Amino acid sequence: MKKFLSYVVFAIMALNVMAQTPITNRIVVHKGNKIVAGYDMNAIDSLSFDAIGEIKANLSLVSTAANSAVVEIQRSADCASFLLAYEPASDWDGYGTVADRVKEIKHTELKVDGKQNLLSLRSGEIYNVYTLAFDKYGIEGETSMISMQVGTGDEDAFTVTLSDITCNNVGVKIQPVDQNMFYSWMLHTKEHYEDCIENHGNMNGWDKAWWNNVAMQTGVTWQEAMYQDITQGETDEPESDWLLWDTDYVVTVYGISEEDGTALTKTTVVPVHTKSPTPSNNNISVEIQNVYYDGVDVKVTTTNNDTYLVGSERKTYVDFYMANGEEAFLRQWINDVHENTTLIHSGNDEFKKTVKAQDTDYYLIVVGYNGGPTTTLQLIPFHSAKMF
Repeated sequence: MKKFLSYVVFAIMALNVMAQTPITNRIVVHKGNKIVAGYDMNAIDSLSFDAIGEIKANLSLVSTAANSAVVEIQRSADCASFLLAYEPASDWDGYGTVADRVKEIKHTELKVDGKQNLLSLRSGEIYNVYTLAFDKYGIEGETSMISMQVGTGDEDAFTVTLSDITCNNVGVKIQPVDQNMFYSWMLHTKEHYEDCIENHGNMNGWDKAWWNNVAMQTGVTWQEAMYQDITQGETDEPESDWLLWDTDYVVTVYGISEEDGTALTKTTVVPVHTKSPTPSNNNISVEIQNVYYDGVDVKVTTTNNDTYLVGSERKTYVDFYMANGEEAFLRQWINDVHENTTLIHSGNDEFKKTVKAQDTDYYLIVVGYNGGPTTTLQLIPFHSAKMF
């Protein structure tokens, strides 16, 4: 072969000498009736040949779990690198070659043998896994392909641990089996959870409806709204302290694709019931001393240092929610004001309680509180003064 190549080069050089006008010569590589490549002779110092054996990255399945799999890749001696890609089998209609498909979808370039973790897979679905090998010159070699079914997800993909359960608090710790998988979780009332299932089929359906609503209200895309809600790795939130007493709640969590919002796992549902508050024997006496257009001066006398709430609301607000009884009113009001820590008092105290509207009927609202109501509710009416 080398002797033949020397004759070719000699003949080209001879043509250059014999020609009356300069000629730029090419080396043209053919395969069948097609031109594979062409090279400028002036840009080539020498030609050589290299014997290359099999170029392949062989795939084998090691294991599958609910949302992941482990494959092993073994390169042939002359495989310098390879592309690894995987997708649900239903995503490829079979058109084109495996090599074309690997380059078309999301892939990873690797140069080492060994095991590779495939993460965030859809539970129970069949996947195709591909490799496309290259030699040390970057020339494509062979492909390898296997199909596998991901675990059904009968085992929970998350461990949920609850702690510090009080009247208004539940600590939540979530440990995903797959630390790289994104997930959506929520602590909500059992009533809200059942509403999500009834109206949206599952938590993923409710989440998507919520993200679309956020997108319409704020001008972001629903994907951007999703990214604000989902997380990965371990979640440890020891304090919630906004919950209502003696109420059924559930923690829900499921794996989700960060690309299209598809649920990757079944939803893990963990129920919890908040405690009832311990009644207090605190005798709370309240006196309205002065009335202004923007509030009232209040004097409170107690028989012990147990905490209590003092707030004010318009008469229309109180009448509306009291129509369903004292318990319903307290649940609504405490849920509305739980973030306002200035309402919490202890022992004898004097202070001004502000209001927003002049010349308006109000109630002063007083009740013992320790994560929930601990005394009888007191509603003391007053009318804010006119400004002028």
